[in-house]
Amino acid sequence: MIVVYCPQCYGMNTEKDETCRHCGGLLLEAGGKPYLEKLIWALKHPEPTVSPRAAWVLGERRESQAVEPLISAIDGASDMALLEEAVVALGKIGDPRAIPCLERALRDSYLSVRQRAAWALGRIGGPVVIEVLTSAVDDPNQTVREAALAALSSLSNRTGHQS
Repeated sequence: MIVVYCPQCYGMNTEKDETCRHCGGLLLEAGGKPYLEKLIWALKHPEPTVSPRAAWVLGERRESQAVEPLISAIDGASDMALLEEAVVALGKIGDPRAIPCLERALRDSYLSVRQRAAWALGRIGGPVVIEVLTSAVDDPNQTVREAALAALSSLSNRTGHQS
């Protein structure tokens, strides 16, 4: 049986249903939405493989309109795959609005997410980022320290001076 998720409530339905069994919404409504809106919608999808893939695509497309939804996804997620992909996507987009979220991820998340947060911060750059990455050089985990040092080195190479 194929599962169709409701575009309003994510309720599970069969492929034969025209309206959602849970909220009554039309199941065909998602088809008419713009692609960016569908990707942002997919960040909250209950199927565990969908939200990380949507975050990855948003990062590859460098969608600046997705910065706030990606931040919300990170702030509300416990799934490591989504956290990793959303952090990397924010780094690829390179918007400074992501700095506070990435700083929290660098400090408080899974090890692999912390490594990626250091990389993402290095992609964004700026004085605040240098300060955050410099403090991460003292992280208890060697891998995070190395990621912070690599990001600082990358920033230094891009700007042409020492950080």
